[in-house]
Amino acid sequence: MNKPAVRTPHAVLAMLCLMFAAPCLAGNVYKCRNSQGNMEYSGSPCDAQKQSVSSWNAAIDPNLPQEPPMILTSQEGGHFFVEGKINGNSLRFLIDTGATTVSLPVSMQQGAKLTCHQKITMDTANGKSLSCVTHIAELRFGKFSLRNVTATLAPNLTQPLLGMNVLSQFRIEQDKNEMRISKRK
Repeated sequence: MNKPAVRTPHAVLAMLCLMFAAPCLAGNVYKCRNSQGNMEYSGSPCDAQKQSVSSWNAAIDPNLPQEPPMILTSQEGGHFFVEGKINGNSLRFLIDTGATTVSLPVSMQQGAKLTCHQKITMDTANGKSLSCVTHIAELRFGKFSLRNVTATLAPNLTQPLLGMNVLSQFRIEQDKNEMRISKRK
């Protein structure tokens, strides 16, 4: 005799959203087949013991065409990097969800045609730093492009950081060593 599937609060919420086709804050919903062959709904990806059947975002209209996400694989030290450009100058960003803004080494200022608009003192992982606020006319990373992006020029920085003032404009999902970045709807 088969036992009835246990419904988690996420699963119930997801099914209600789908039944009434109303936008909600359910986030991603994953449909998995457990080791007994029963279907389960979850707010997190299927684990290794379960077979993934499908997944969806309950708040997105499935009839709208969606651009596939940019997929990054973790690299040195488990960090995520992405190729980019600032005002046409190529660089490699470290994706840093702990950085408030895009932060660049001060050595990039001239080549990227950046102007210091205001001097500020910043608290960084390496202590306090006298930095400059600047504006990037065009910032590209991967397949995405933004205009008039605020950034800081930091003297003690060697790696360009892609911070939350840019990242918060996108949908970011991370699962183990993979990060998916896509446009918000």
